[in-house]
Amino acid sequence: MRFVRVTRYTTSVVFLLHMGGLKAVLWTDLFQTVLMFLCLFIVFVVGIAEVGGIGKVFRIAAAGNRLQYFDMQFDFTSRVTFWNMWSRGFILGIYHYGANQVEVQRSLCMSDCKKAQRALSCSSITIAIVYNMTCYAGIVLYALLPYFIITRLKSFPGLTGLCIAGIFSGSLSSISSAINSMSTVSVIDFVMPSSPSQLSQRMLVLIAKILSLVYGIAIIGITFTISNIDSIFQAETAFMSLAEGPVLTVFLIGVLTRKVSDKSATIGLLLGMALIGLVLHSVVIVLPHCHWRPVTALMDTFVLYKIAAGWIPGIGTFIGFVVLLTTSLLIDRNRNIITSDSKCLSPVTYWWMSKSTQIKQSKSNTICTINQEDEL
Repeated sequence: MRFVRVTRYTTSVVFLLHMGGLKAVLWTDLFQTVLMFLCLFIVFVVGIAEVGGIGKVFRIAAAGNRLQYFDMQFDFTSRVTFWNMWSRGFILGIYHYGANQVEVQRSLCMSDCKKAQRALSCSSITIAIVYNMTCYAGIVLYALLPYFIITRLKSFPGLTGLCIAGIFSGSLSSISSAINSMSTVSVIDFVMPSSPSQLSQRMLVLIAKILSLVYGIAIIGITFTISNIDSIFQAETAFMSLAEGPVLTVFLIGVLTRKVSDKSATIGLLLGMALIGLVLHSVVIVLPHCHWRPVTALMDTFVLYKIAAGWIPGIGTFIGFVVLLTTSLLIDRNRNIITSDSKCLSPVTYWWMSKSTQIKQSKSNTICTINQEDEL
């Protein structure tokens, strides 16, 4: 049943991409975002009314130890602390706004840089509102029962379907954005450089549509694998952690230095993902619906397997950074692969380059002055 539902949703997304492209994705994302906000608002308002007031909601949540705002202990094994959530949010924010193709593609669609910056600022405010509403809605649902939408909203015609549509809007928005971004990247980074002759715009659009169809079919095929997973959230967190750190590292190295080639970046990316995969292996010790039995012997767990999931993106970024720097030093040595006038370099890099040039010129002038004095 779950496979049939996922197939139906993914097929509709692929059809959407074929008919409208990026413009259709943007408008449907807007519509689905409105549905998500409406769903959260309905759950929040109706839930508070059912419980008996917002004060009672927070009292029940506090009694269940669900309101841990500032757990300041610096423990790598604790599941939720202030520091690992801050680290997770910091890395996630940099990755999504600076290295994620979905976000970058939308920024590049703006007419100028200032509009893109304003859009990102508005997006950060909207995301903060969504996160807070989601947390408060979770507290409200904890005060009631797990199947709140089905059991409590069935007396209001249409509200149950509207809330369920709001839930699925988030997944459909993510799928459509991901497929569109993957097809665009494939055309620009692989098809265009490898084609013997320059392809027309119409042919490139056709290839992008075919790739969207292929990626959609691949996503449907993946549902065969994940349909029996108890916790898709844990699987999604693991895969995202596997990609966020190394990919973010490649982007950071690319904008901060000039000494990394595509070969060293690829090798560093793969090695970084392999090392992070070792850290992620067996991180989840307790699985849902897994009954445990009392044991008489204590089993010591390797320290890497005790690390909380919130630290994994930061650790992955650090590992990827070290591996990529080491790889570039071994392969590229002291060569400047990226040109000094590249638009991909950050203002920090330009400032560092100007300071380095000034120091070299100062040393050169000093040497010339000394030589002239010796001649005299």
